[in-house]
Amino acid sequence: MRQLLAGLPHTPSDEQLERLVDVVRAEVERREYAAYASGWQDAVEARRSSSGGGDRTAGLRLIAGGSH
Repeated sequence: MRQLLAGLPHTPSDEQLERLVDVVRAEVERREYAAYASGWQDAVEARRSSSGGGDRTAGLRLIAGGSH
């Protein structure tokens, strides 16, 4: 991080750094959610493959969680 900041033409203010952290945090969360959703899709496909292509998704269900 120091190298990244050293390459900037000026030193960012504390407020700018806080916004940067918020943006980075939001991007990490977006990627984590996408990977989690992809994992569920992979599980459904693996379940279908193991059953010879039949619909084996009946045992899988999405449980709504709390707000995030």
